[in-house]
Amino acid sequence: MKHFKFILLTLVSLHVVEAKTSNFIMPDTIQTQLCQQLSEKGCSTEEQLKVSNSFKLDNDRLLLFFYLYKPNDMYKHGYVNIPVIVDIQGKWSVINTHMDAEIQELGRDPQGGIWLRTLWMIEGASPALYYSKDGTKWTTVSFPLNRNVNSAFEDLSVCFLEKEIQLTFNSMGGDEIVKAWKTNYANAITKEPQWIRVPKKEICQRACFKTSAYNNAWQNKGTQQNLDLLFEHKYKPLKVSIPKYMAQKITVSKKSVVTTKTSSPINKTYAIQLGTFNYKSSLENMEKSMQKIEFTLHSKEFNTDKGIKYKLYLGSFKSRNLANNTLKELRNKDKNSKILKNAFVAELP
Repeated sequence: MKHFKFILLTLVSLHVVEAKTSNFIMPDTIQTQLCQQLSEKGCSTEEQLKVSNSFKLDNDRLLLFFYLYKPNDMYKHGYVNIPVIVDIQGKWSVINTHMDAEIQELGRDPQGGIWLRTLWMIEGASPALYYSKDGTKWTTVSFPLNRNVNSAFEDLSVCFLEKEIQLTFNSMGGDEIVKAWKTNYANAITKEPQWIRVPKKEICQRACFKTSAYNNAWQNKGTQQNLDLLFEHKYKPLKVSIPKYMAQKITVSKKSVVTTKTSSPINKTYAIQLGTFNYKSSLENMEKSMQKIEFTLHSKEFNTDKGIKYKLYLGSFKSRNLANNTLKELRNKDKNSKILKNAFVAELP
């Protein structure tokens, strides 16, 4: 009987130990680091830290991507993603890198590499691709040059093959253009990859590996009481919590942005902005594709810290409402136009 009681007490003790869950709450220091990297003003009630994506790394580490949510901004998602890793000892680490634009896809290739695809969707559409072996060091992938797809409105799809990666670019405006390139995984992450053009007839004939980065080990439990987000490990007594609080405003010295000062006219003029281009030839191609529209096209050249850019506008309107109504009418007339779908009303400089 004594022996039975000893076994019973042992089982109860083990059950208590197993039931104890470690909850790793996001430290203030980590939030402060993120706010410093994501905003010149720091986080406030108008700019909140949010998690866009999560990823299970080796050794049950959790990789989170943070961005600055701006509820009153036209582009609420913000412009940059910062990765953070939480290990099973509860250590939080902000990774010294960033991914521009909005995350579209996150996946592993057959060799275990991690690939992250983003899409910039302000004043046009432009994709980017990042690679990491373990989530701590990230490489920006260099795309094939002279793609001639659409420099202003371009999207990307990624296909993981057994030994190669295939990138397929397609235009998002005007004529539908689809082009693809491939190379082996090791070459793809070099500074100057040697991309091989894929014949058009072979683009859709390859079976892509569907190895998702999202798995059921770390489960997103969503918003909980006093928490903005809660992650829970399915097989281990582990939780990662992100509280609903704001860091104090932090003044951060950042590299100055080149801006042009202009006098504000008494009577403002508005136009429909069709895109922003890095090359004048791309601007001219867009102008040709929009010749069928009855409104006048006009372009503006401006300087940035990355060189000369070109903006293409459609029409000239005395009020923002009139410009918006015109844009709606044009979209109704040509519902398949991706250029008009991504266009927006802007005040003429």
